[in-house]
Amino acid sequence: MRPEGERLFTLSFGPSDLVALFLAASVMIVARSLHRACGLARENQQFV
Repeated sequence: MRPEGERLFTLSFGPSDLVALFLAASVMIVARSLHRACGLARENQQFV
């Protein structure tokens, strides 16, 4: 047993976690790009 007050924190990543992280980052990049494109389209629509 560990002495009172001592704690242990463990963090681990597996291959499936890395794939999920990559997919989430990809979706976030696409969403930001579409959001920016929508803003530019609205701005350009005002000039016409």
